[in-house]
Amino acid sequence: MKISELAVKNYQFTIVLFLLLVSLGIYSYVKVPQAEDPEFPISIFPVIAIYPGASPADIEQLVVDKVEKSLNELEDIVRVKTEIKDGVAVIVIEFSSDTDPDKKYDEILRQLNSIRSSLPQDLYSIETLKIQAGNTNIIQSALVSDNASYSELRKYASEIKDAISSLPGVRKADAVAYPGQELEIAIDLPKLSLLHITVSQVIGAIQSENANIPGGSIMIGPKKFNIITTGGYRSLNDVKRTIVGANMGQVVYLSNVADITWKDEDLRYYGRYNGEKAAFIIANLKKGQNIHDVRNRIYSVYDSFEKELPSGIRLERGFDQSQNVKNKLGSLQKDFLFAILLVLITLLPLGFRASGIVMISIPLSILIGLSGLYLIGFTINQLSIVGAVIALGLLVDDSIVVVENISRWVRGGSKPFDAAINAVKQIGPAVIGCTVTLIFAFLPLMFLPGMAGKYMRSLPTSVTFIVLGSLLVALTIIPFIASKVLKGDVDPRGNIVLRAFHKGIDFTYGRALHRALENAGKTVLAAAILFIASLFLIKIIGFSLF
Repeated sequence: MKISELAVKNYQFTIVLFLLLVSLGIYSYVKVPQAEDPEFPISIFPVIAIYPGASPADIEQLVVDKVEKSLNELEDIVRVKTEIKDGVAVIVIEFSSDTDPDKKYDEILRQLNSIRSSLPQDLYSIETLKIQAGNTNIIQSALVSDNASYSELRKYASEIKDAISSLPGVRKADAVAYPGQELEIAIDLPKLSLLHITVSQVIGAIQSENANIPGGSIMIGPKKFNIITTGGYRSLNDVKRTIVGANMGQVVYLSNVADITWKDEDLRYYGRYNGEKAAFIIANLKKGQNIHDVRNRIYSVYDSFEKELPSGIRLERGFDQSQNVKNKLGSLQKDFLFAILLVLITLLPLGFRASGIVMISIPLSILIGLSGLYLIGFTINQLSIVGAVIALGLLVDDSIVVVENISRWVRGGSKPFDAAINAVKQIGPAVIGCTVTLIFAFLPLMFLPGMAGKYMRSLPTSVTFIVLGSLLVALTIIPFIASKVLKGDVDPRGNIVLRAFHKGIDFTYGRALHRALENAGKTVLAAAILFIASLFLIKIIGFSLF
């Protein structure tokens, strides 16, 4: 073939190509983002409406029906699902998987803005969320202490969260599993009575000052009442200076008739780490970032904060998703080394030189595959790693066939230079046909529709690039190296291992093949029976995506 002849005759070009492929592959491996799961667009949008105090029936009539009617005017909707609880409605809109999520998000916002005036004026909020495939926590750590108060845990957890949030590559960080703070206003009823101010006046004054939802609680004697308000105080002092009335020409402030303090909210759930009280810090990854780099930055922050923590509080690392990615890459490296060992053992009949030539094709093909993934914007994730593992069993096929045929030509008396050209010319079309067939076997996975198809796409893409890389190596690099490395003066029968291998083949497979050919009808019938019998196993095995 012309490309192989060019590679052998113009060795300077081949050497440059070899160095370029290696350099590009190493650069891609360093630069390509690593994550546990692939990134892909999701065309599903939850719309959350908050209407405090409204019953489910009221929310459905006053909010949900209008929102659903407006959103149903959009194109490419697959389904709309709504869930309503007291004060909250969640409307989930799913579009067809081939739509542009950003465009659909903008369309939803336009539709909601167009009907906003027809919705209740006291509707607190209506918000549309974006779902992103990679929006999962990569780090879950815990501040652990059985002795520290929740206020201490909250203080340190919030400081760590703020430090992590500003790191490059971190999309969002949060601190959870501790009670938030609420404002408690304990009204002194005797003072109110003396000043001729009613409790309803106090509550109305607080609510009119635009505090945040929820505003907190008011203690009236032994009873506690939660208050719901609509905006935001700026400080505790602003709350204290809320005017609740007047008496004898004097302004009465809230601080004159009530004790105002911050206190922990009632615990709705308990955070525990190995049975001990804990507050948790979580963080997730921005799109296109390397999980190991971001993890190292977060752990650097942890190391700094651990020096400042009191003796009774310790920081536990907990869940670390980067370890999962590292373990999967470690499995790939083990499979890589195992594949090289198997090639060495399998090709011993051709000699160590031939084995060494084929072994070169394994790292080169993988580096080319990584370059392809990097150039089209894919990441190294658990599916692309699975694709690489699958490809490990396929990528040596082309090189083995090429090297074996070159060795056969050399044993036939040809010089290594001529053998490299003539051998590839003889089997080149067959090698290309085999590779194309393998790629076609994985193409259906690349065009699988829906979310499953988007999620799966990195697997067949990884296989395709690596197999194409193995074809390029087999037709260029391998013939060039073979022409330089293989010896010309060899025994036509091959080495002692090859001769023993041929005898074994003749004794076992050769005899079986002769019997099969002598009984062609019986052979075809047996194959047909085995095929039909295997079809009944489908129900036993079953089907699933993963």
